[in-house]
Amino acid sequence: MLSDKDLDELDALLLSIPEEAGGMLLPELDGFFAGLVVSPEMIPPGELLPHVWGANGTGSPPRALTTSAMTSAAAPRPR
Repeated sequence: MLSDKDLDELDALLLSIPEEAGGMLLPELDGFFAGLVVSPEMIPPGELLPHVWGANGTGSPPRALTTSAMTSAAAPRPR
């Protein structure tokens, strides 16, 4: 489960995607992931993440994600 801080960071990251790219907002991402959870087929991240970033499924992650967010995602979490 994500903490409030994690959700705030994710929300800010999604909001940094230019509006014209058509990326998802946090509530849309929540519904998208809920649909993936109940899907009978596993969809590889490489196929689904471009839809999160926008541009009709051809989008790239925001620059901020490729730096700080990726390093914090890889960091061990306290238990």
